[in-house]
Amino acid sequence: MVTMKPATTKKFDDLAYAVLLLERQIDSYEKLHQEEIRALREALNELKRRLLQQAATQADDSQTNSQTKEDENNDEGTI
Repeated sequence: MVTMKPATTKKFDDLAYAVLLLERQIDSYEKLHQEEIRALREALNELKRRLLQQAATQADDSQTNSQTKEDENNDEGTI
């Protein structure tokens, strides 16, 4: 069995405590990072959804407008 001197024990305890604190800090930052990445991905997905919805609406409007113009042109020729 290895016996340590009191000064050596204190240094060992201090180092062990520093390791523990650093591990906890890393774990906290990692959790925060994951939460922030998740929130950013949710925001990005919402923007993509809105963009696709807007594109679909514009495509529908464009198709409706071109059909209306075509109908108007056909009506002008039947007078």
